[in-house]
Amino acid sequence: MLFVTRFWALGIKTCTVTARRHFEKTFIDYLNSVYDQALDRDTENIHTIESYLKMRCENIGAKPSFVVAVLDIDIPDEAFYHPSVVELGSIAAEILTLDNVSSFMP
Repeated sequence: MLFVTRFWALGIKTCTVTARRHFEKTFIDYLNSVYDQALDRDTENIHTIESYLKMRCENIGAKPSFVVAVLDIDIPDEAFYHPSVVELGSIAAEILTLDNVSSFMP
């Protein structure tokens, strides 16, 4: 927890109000997805390949990481949540997910 506190203490010094809101939203979405994954494990819920990859794209942590790269830029909601930007973020998360999964394949 100390690491998270230090991270945010440094990040908040340079981030814009808008970037802070974007980071908090994406990080909460990430945490909810991690919780859902843990719940699936506890209940022995088995996903299809498609639903697993969709879930994994959310809990790989890519989307909050993208926001960290632009904490000092005031990106308006209209641009941050533009369908093309959202799709680009989703595609990047899919690429990271598929690369991560393929490294475990023989």
